[in-house]
Amino acid sequence: MTTPSEGIFDLITGLPVHPLIIHLVVVMVPLSVLFMGLAIFLPRVRKVLTPIALAFAGIAAASAVIAERSGVALQERVGPSGLHGEQGIALTPVVIMFTVASFVWAFAARGKTPLWRWLSRILAITLLGLGAAAIVLTVLAGHSGAELTWGNRVG
Repeated sequence: MTTPSEGIFDLITGLPVHPLIIHLVVVMVPLSVLFMGLAIFLPRVRKVLTPIALAFAGIAAASAVIAERSGVALQERVGPSGLHGEQGIALTPVVIMFTVASFVWAFAARGKTPLWRWLSRILAITLLGLGAAAIVLTVLAGHSGAELTWGNRVG
């Protein structure tokens, strides 16, 4: 065990931030991907769904960054997390890329020229791939974290 952290990502009222924030990641990543996918495939409701998807994506990105930083702080308290930590670190940039691409797509999808339509289609394909990767990494990191936490206690 190493020296405990004392930063803002370490503890809230004596509890580690990490297990508190990860639940937001687990909910917001799939919701942002779902709503963005619906906005892409359902142009009739795009104006309603896109702002919701963008809000969810922004929350997902922010919570992923906080989860990563709080995970590092927790590791300073309890020791390395191995595969779980690696998966969490891999998740953060994917969620950030998904969020940035979502905002760019939302702008491009409003364009009327053939160039904007082409760009929005390329971005839509990119978003679907990034969204799938984000969901897979969320599930893998969540599973390995649950195994790390509960594997020796339940069973």
